[in-house]
Amino acid sequence: NLLPVNTGEPELVATHANGKLFRAGTSEGSFYVLHLWGTPYECGVAQGTLLKDEVKAFVNGVYAYIEDQIDLALNSTKPGHYVPHWLLNDIAEFGIDAALDLEIAATRPWTPAYFLEEIKGLADATGLSYLAIERVHLLGELTKGGCSLLSAYDSAITSEYSLLGVRALDWNTDAVFVDHAQVTVYHPSGDWGKQGPGHAFANVGFSGFIGSFNGVSAANTYSQEIGVTFPDETFGKESRFGKPFTGLLRDLIQFDETIEQAETRVRDAKRTCDLILGFGHLGDADGEPFRAIQYSASVANFFNSTTLMPLTSWHPRMEDLVYYEGDWLCEQGDVVMHRQLAYAHGELSPELVIKNITSVVATGDTFTSVYGFRHDGQHALYQAFARSSSESGPDPAYLRQFTKLDLADLWAEAKPTL
Repeated sequence: NLLPVNTGEPELVATHANGKLFRAGTSEGSFYVLHLWGTPYECGVAQGTLLKDEVKAFVNGVYAYIEDQIDLALNSTKPGHYVPHWLLNDIAEFGIDAALDLEIAATRPWTPAYFLEEIKGLADATGLSYLAIERVHLLGELTKGGCSLLSAYDSAITSEYSLLGVRALDWNTDAVFVDHAQVTVYHPSGDWGKQGPGHAFANVGFSGFIGSFNGVSAANTYSQEIGVTFPDETFGKESRFGKPFTGLLRDLIQFDETIEQAETRVRDAKRTCDLILGFGHLGDADGEPFRAIQYSASVANFFNSTTLMPLTSWHPRMEDLVYYEGDWLCEQGDVVMHRQLAYAHGELSPELVIKNITSVVATGDTFTSVYGFRHDGQHALYQAFARSSSESGPDPAYLRQFTKLDLADLWAEAKPTL
């Protein structure tokens, strides 16, 4: 990817008492940046008001997408496609709506009140049914993508940087996702439950989706996720009963400020499906600044660069690097990523990752996020999304123009005075 990084400032589109909507990027690679302030309900109302049509289109479109994925799985027309067996059994017996409601019942006891209050705000502002929005937020539990994550530090990166993080989502480039690309920046205050409001944070995702696939915080933390379709026996069993992982990832970046806190949260969680998670913290005093997490209902194992698993000829350990491409067992992808990282070891920077890592490995078709934490404090998110239906150029995000967002500017954005 030889395109220059766009460094232009996002342009203000609209305001609300508890929100500001910006458009970032260029005409051939743009996305929303939405700032939200206040309580969970106030944040939901602000997003639903500023992006009413977009949220409605996303929720309705994702429901249709879930139906389509279930049809594909039932008819076995998409080899390797993942839909949980218990969901298919429920659908066969009760139908799609009832099966999704059973999934809600299986996760509701572990879903925090703040999450449901924000959904209520979205529903009240858009006119969508509360249940429709809640169903859509099961998305991560019901389908999995082949994704990549990477974190590099110390000897692996250039001297200007302290820590680099990469999250590449290889999942879906249908219009319902690519036409609603969004970075949502929360400035929480007021009542968010016993944990308090936490700190400012940014979710990379889609209009109306309040869970997290990937995010970064004002506490200089970030969280990541890869779906695991090909585990080994060390994962143990999955479960339908527990906290949806998109909610857990959001909690990690909103509330936790150290790797130790994140490890405790993950260990104590009522976990569900097979995943690889990642959590990084700039300047963590206890060892390396990043943990990869082998995650399932049965296990929560934490790895750094010296303990990285699985340890194989095609997924060897590298100094001050943690990486996964595609899955837990993904020989073809890991070989290519390891090769590119070996070439670039000691010279890694956000620009080099964009130019020679994600684009050559061909990972991050839905979106690609690169976090660059510098010694001078000028931390930034480099973000690209897949080509929308109104844009031209290559389809996958990793081949499109990235836009640089200054993280200090995101956290310092002033609330509207209306």
